[in-house]
Amino acid sequence: MRALGRSAYREAVGCFEQALAASQHFPDTRETREQAIDLVFGVRNALHPLGEHGRILDHLHTAKRLAETLDDRRRLGWISVYMSNYSWWMGDQEHAIESGQRALAINESLGDFTLQVQTNFRLGQAFFALGDYRQAIRFLTRNVDLLTGDLLHERFGLAGLASVLSRYSLACALAEQGAFAEAMACGEEGLRVAEAANHPFSLVLATFGIGLPALRQGAFHIAIPMLERGLTLCQNRDIPVFFAWLASALGYARGLVGQVTEALPLLEQAVEHVISLRIRYSRHSAQRL
Repeated sequence: MRALGRSAYREAVGCFEQALAASQHFPDTRETREQAIDLVFGVRNALHPLGEHGRILDHLHTAKRLAETLDDRRRLGWISVYMSNYSWWMGDQEHAIESGQRALAINESLGDFTLQVQTNFRLGQAFFALGDYRQAIRFLTRNVDLLTGDLLHERFGLAGLASVLSRYSLACALAEQGAFAEAMACGEEGLRVAEAANHPFSLVLATFGIGLPALRQGAFHIAIPMLERGLTLCQNRDIPVFFAWLASALGYARGLVGQVTEALPLLEQAVEHVISLRIRYSRHSAQRL
């Protein structure tokens, strides 16, 4: 958990998987099954920034089988949230929304605030990917309204600060509807929170939350340095999962200002990266840019 907290994701994966292997030697009780599911969640959270989606899916199937034997609704709700995120990355937005709505239904009887925050964010992402910006804004605004004060600096089970992730995604959705002033204000607020926390994963998405709205309105003097900052963080802090987003957006921006020589390598690298990680969502995003 300490490795995960300082964004040392590969180290965290190794520790979680060692713990998961050790747990298989314990007596088969309800408690040990619960511990195994929680360890799977830990592995998933560490694998996510690395873009290891195939390994994530294998672990989630294991967790689901265990949770069903326990009829553990809380953990089944979390598995639905994580499956929503997996489907989103794979470009299957209908299943992403279905899984997110299942998590919402489960949480109606649980009242788990952390699960509520995650589900709002995942549904916001899925509706954004479908181009249903009105619905995306509705779910993401719920989180922005909830996550204020001391809650600004909490993760709620996400790889980054939930307030930052919700604001970056809301800023992008607002920009798609042409609400540029509101989008930039939202993105800048997210960046301030991420900078205060000095959290690399959160900072990467905060830069995108300003870079994409700026790109959409043709403010290249803002978009290019912000996207460069995010791309550098991806490379220096080993957060490859968002490389294609930033590289494609930055390549597109450079192309629009006539910097074709600088743009082409970025766009080629983005395509190669998407293919290597078998990510479908990012491929569609690159095409939409």
